Amino acid sequence: MKNSVFPVLFLCGAGALVLVAADSWRKKPYTAWDDTEVQKILNDSPWAREVDLISGDSGDVAHSISPLAGGGGGGDEGAMGGRGGGNGADGPRAPSLRLVVRFVSALPVRQAMLRARYGDQAGESAAAKALSTPDNYYVVALAGLRRLPADVQVVKEKSSLRAKGKNPYGPAQVLTEKGMIVLFFPREGHPIAVEDGEVEVQVRLPDLVGPVRRSFKLKDMVYDGKLEL
Repeated sequence: MKNSVFPVLFLCGAGALVLVAADSWRKKPYTAWDDTEVQKILNDSPWAREVDLISGDSGDVAHSISPLAGGGGGGDEGAMGGRGGGNGADGPRAPSLRLVVRFVSALPVRQAMLRARYGDQAGESAAAKALSTPDNYYVVALAGLRRLPADVQVVKEKSSLRAKGKNPYGPAQVLTEKGMIVLFFPREGHPIAVEDGEVEVQVRLPDLVGPVRRSFKLKDMVYDGKLEL
């Protein structure tokens, strides 16, 4: 577990800022990524997707594109799995908070975190050696929270990771750090392949109406010829 915790809690302090940038970062080494490319990878890439919290009459509800939740897929779906646009009596409500669901165990995300923290010295940092260390967990962070749950037991018991067509399973450990909840899902016994199509992260927060749910297309998560999760 230590190999997973170190890069996550030591390097994962990126905010939920989303910048528009082309995938130019794929054509250069991570040590040459600029700030815009780093933020693109951390917040708006195949490994990092947004979820909006919409304030409603019954509480905050998470809205995101989550094809695995059921139905046709591809449109906005509420946290409870039904179609929803956050509409109230007076029309659509603006997001009250924008979160990012991020696979921090994926190599490009780990590289971006190193670049963000160490700048031009990223490749020479001691933490860079951890990039080649096999990770025993799929590590997922929910970033951008204003308030962290006092008790993460509910998060651990109700959150899950699920590849399309496979059974969901829960995290072995849940940690909190600076506006983030970090979930550790064991890789052993739960292989995920590009052929699975999609993988869905579901995070249950005690103060939300329903879970935060976000799906990722696995074919887009291939990096340097390898699926990165």
